[in-house]
This record gives sequence, C-alpha cells and structure tokens, in this order.
Amino acid sequence: MRPLLPLIIVIVVSVGLGLGTWPQPSMAGLAEGVAAYKQGDFATAVHEFLPLAQHGHAEAQFYLGAMYSKGWGVPQDDTAAAQWYRRAATQGLAGAQFNLGWMSIRGVGVPQDLVQAYRWLDLAATRFPSGASHDKAVHARDTVAAQLTPAQLAQAQALVSQWHPHQDP
Repeated sequence: MRPLLPLIIVIVVSVGLGLGTWPQPSMAGLAEGVAAYKQGDFATAVHEFLPLAQHGHAEAQFYLGAMYSKGWGVPQDDTAAAQWYRRAATQGLAGAQFNLGWMSIRGVGVPQDLVQAYRWLDLAATRFPSGASHDKAVHARDTVAAQLTPAQLAQAQALVSQWHPHQDP
C-alpha cells in the first residue's frame, strides 16, 4: 500500500487544483459560436449560442440579440433582438445594456422610452472600461439626459441606483 501513497496524493492534489476536471462545455460552445460568428457562419453560431442563451449565458444572449437585430442566421426581428439583449443586460453585460438603451431611444423592438434609455446607457457607461465604448455610452446617456425633464431624470437615476444584476433563469 505504501508505494500507492504518492500516486494517491498526486490524484487528490490535481483534483483539488481542478486538473482532473473536464473543460466546461458551455465555454467550448461559446468559443465555437464566437468563432463561427466572426467567420460569418451564422447557422453554426446560432446552433452554438441558442442552447447557452436559453440556459442564461449572457454573452450568448448578447450575440443572439445582435444576430436578430441584423438578420444574420435568423429572420431579422427587432423585438426578439431586444428580448435577448434585455436578458443579457439584466445580468450586467455592458454591450447589451448599451444596445438596449439605443433601441429605447429610437423605439426599435421596444417602446420608445427615454427614461429607460437613460437607465440602460448609464449602466453601460459604468460597466464599460475606459475607451471608445465607454465614451460612446457616456455621450449617448448625456444626450438623452438633455432631453429629459428634471422629474424624468430623477426617475431614471432612481432606476439606475435601484438596479442590481441578476442571473437569468
């Protein structure tokens, strides 16, 4: 039994470090979906993203929103795009929050609502790292804020302060 002790220790340590685990299929599916999306193979991208999105994966939901918005691999459907973006946005994905805010400004796929637009754009602005996306979100948010009454702005800011990300079921 003594010669097996080092082998048992190696197995226990490697399992404890995660070396004995299988790759997560959701991440493999996401990587394959993103690769297919970038190559313009939208049928494969939908095949990879849809099961992940249905199980609450925010990035997959974001990509499906984009695909429905553009009609890439699926029929163009702004309402479906907004639904997928909303599911990702409620989990805190800045890109989805930005897109949902932009759609709320124009009333595309959702009712036109500048209070909601401000909410989503402000959340996106706080989550994007410094750079072009952050600057775009700040500019869009400030443009919307200039169109709101003081009461509407207060309402929008209250929505932002009360917001907390939550996991999609």
